[in-house]
Amino acid sequence: MRLKKWKTVGWVFMALLFLGGLSACSKGKEQAAVGIDEAKLNISSARKAGAERYARKTMDEAGKKLDIAQSNFRKGNYGYAKKQAGEASSLALLAQSEAQAKAAEKKTSKTSPKSDTSKKKRSGTKKK
Repeated sequence: MRLKKWKTVGWVFMALLFLGGLSACSKGKEQAAVGIDEAKLNISSARKAGAERYARKTMDEAGKKLDIAQSNFRKGNYGYAKKQAGEASSLALLAQSEAQAKAAEKKTSKTSPKSDTSKKKRSGTKKK
C-alpha cells in the first residue's frame, strides 16, 4: 500500500516538473516574440527617420540580425532569437540616431548663411 502511494506522489511530482518546464519554454518563446516585434518597430521608426539614406550600413546590419532572429525563432531557438532581436533593435536605434543627426546637420548647413571668406581686392595705393 505504501509503495503505491509513493508511486502516485512520484507521478504527480513528475507531472509538475513537466508542466513547469513547459511554462519556462513558453516564457522564452514569448520573450523572443516580443523582442522580434520590438526590433521590427525600431527598424520601421529608423526607416521613417531616413536611416536607409543616412545610415545604410547600420540598417543593413539591423535587418540581417532580425532575419537571423526570425529564422532561429522558427527553429525553436528562442534564447538565441531573443539575443539577435535585441541586437537588431539596438542597431535600428543607432541607425535612427545617426539619420536624425545627419538630417539635422544637412538642414542646418542649408539654412545658415555662408560666410564670404574670399578676400576682396583693394583698389588704390598700398600703405607703406
